[in-house]
Amino acid sequence: MSGCYLGVDIGASKSHALICDDAGTILGFAQAGAGNHEQVGYDGLSRVLDQIVTAALTSANLAPGAIDGAGFGVCGYDWESERAAHVQVLDTLMSDTPYALVNDSVIGLIAGAQDGVGVCVIAGTSCNACGRAADGRQGKTIGMGQMLGEAGGGGELVTRALWAVAHDYIRMGAPTRLTAAFVQAFNAPTTAQFIEDYTEGRVRVDAAYAPLVFQIAREGDPVAQALIRWTGTELGALAKAVMRQLHLGDAPFDLVLAGGYFKGSPAIIEALCASVAEYTDQARVVHLDAPPVIGGVLLGMETGGCPTSTINHARVALQSAMRASASG
Repeated sequence: MSGCYLGVDIGASKSHALICDDAGTILGFAQAGAGNHEQVGYDGLSRVLDQIVTAALTSANLAPGAIDGAGFGVCGYDWESERAAHVQVLDTLMSDTPYALVNDSVIGLIAGAQDGVGVCVIAGTSCNACGRAADGRQGKTIGMGQMLGEAGGGGELVTRALWAVAHDYIRMGAPTRLTAAFVQAFNAPTTAQFIEDYTEGRVRVDAAYAPLVFQIAREGDPVAQALIRWTGTELGALAKAVMRQLHLGDAPFDLVLAGGYFKGSPAIIEALCASVAEYTDQARVVHLDAPPVIGGVLLGMETGGCPTSTINHARVALQSAMRASASG
């Protein structure tokens, strides 16, 4: 009899649950909003989990006890000290079902890398990187973005763009079209007023304005173009950090790129690859164009005792099915 497996991806803006059988056939799916405990608390995490798991089971016409293994990738689960609180939430939800709990970056790796081995770089609002070696060892970055000098996502790009605007204004840096673009975007009468409004907290400038920087770069502004190359180089540095932790680089391995930020400009990937090439020429770049929740299901299959060959077959089937669903 075919087994049933659950994967969950808890994110900072949206969360997904997916159920499949051991052939990779999708049985149920559900989505909801943010579940990161740093944003919604553990009560909020519990509510989102209950909502999407219940909805996915309902769409699959399954009872909770029908799940043979589950994998949870949770944004905000960054430290071992946070494990007990997460487990308390999951134990209430999953009862007797075996499950695995990891940071959400790990399921991106499992979703895209053959055998779930290699390095994954995630770039969206901010950035993160993780890796798994063939012997099961894991490596990761801290995942706190600019706070601890890990850069490369939309938030970091926009912050540097604001630096460029300020430096243009005080003649500390090169002139840039970014200045006029941000002033216009916020309907400010002057550059000085925009900068005052930003520094006084009257306007919020965040990762949502990354597409504006991409647009100015496409129009040929050298400052914006340099900023985009900088983010790619920074993301490459994160990847290399994980490679060093796991001693990867002597043999071929997958380097999975996940997150919508990579779609902003080909220059990001070009700079990332150039940075990685300084360390190794063994990285095979894989673009994850299917939802990372696939990796949660595959992790659930691992936890449920499925053989590697079955998991690899399911990975291909799920990637194909989810791409087709997204394009439809």
